[in-house]
Amino acid sequence: MKIAVIGANNPLGQMIVKEAENISISVTSIVDSPLNLVGNGPVIIDDIDDIKDSVLKEFHYIIDTISFSSINSIIDETCVFKLIRKLKNSDTKILTIAPCSILYTDKSKKEYVAECSDICDSLDIEKKELTLKCFKLLKNKKDAKWILVSSPLNLDNDGYATGLFEIHDDILPFALNGLSHIVLGDFAKAIVHIIKKNVETYRVYSVLGVKH
Repeated sequence: MKIAVIGANNPLGQMIVKEAENISISVTSIVDSPLNLVGNGPVIIDDIDDIKDSVLKEFHYIIDTISFSSINSIIDETCVFKLIRKLKNSDTKILTIAPCSILYTDKSKKEYVAECSDICDSLDIEKKELTLKCFKLLKNKKDAKWILVSSPLNLDNDGYATGLFEIHDDILPFALNGLSHIVLGDFAKAIVHIIKKNVETYRVYSVLGVKH
């Protein structure tokens, strides 16, 4: 399998590169700076706009770690939409990392986490609105194959990975002890697991950490 990781030099991107290479997946890092690179694969230092469509179409998956973290008011210029335009009608799949604010709060699927102040009050109003707007626009895009993967409510950047996690649907996941939590290392492992599993496209998946 041949993948590319956009934002391969941020903390999550670095872990995804390492996890993928650990199981012999060929990884190309796509970054805007040569700083903090990991792994042994090729590196492309360029903006998505300037990378040839034919180059991007060589990958089985492109993992986009930056779209929702760098979202702004010009939503159609977000990385994931640029990728969709470039990968139109190709077999390459886009896996974009999304915040839990795009998940539903419960099985009734009447309210998104971003709309629930009791859960998502830590995000500023503008950020929540832009995130939902971006997500709703993406849901209607079928020109290229995409998948969204969301962390649970709490993403722990400092904890130790255990390799234990569960893949859930588009509802905010909670463990039996009431926690909605995962360590960054386990989130990276789950993302690599998802691409190996070759899951259904045009869907949202969430990931939950599991304690021993």
